[in-house]
Amino acid sequence: MDELKPPSIPFIEKEKIIELLKYFTKEEAAILSMRYGINQPAMPIYKIAEVTNMDLTKTKLMLRDIERRLLNKLRSSK
Repeated sequence: MDELKPPSIPFIEKEKIIELLKYFTKEEAAILSMRYGINQPAMPIYKIAEVTNMDLTKTKLMLRDIERRLLNKLRSSK
């Protein structure tokens, strides 16, 4: 994913992501919401790093881990 552009996801996938946010910590859910534009405009990674006061590398690694778990949950929920 290009970190300068937030991902665009179909409405159906966004609805599934909203349902799955309850399985993540508040911080992780907030980061996913910022990245995928849930209840707010989607943000690029560098903006998420600014908002969460983390450096860019740490934000990328954290987002990668959260997205990996999200994908696993999406696959298992089908």
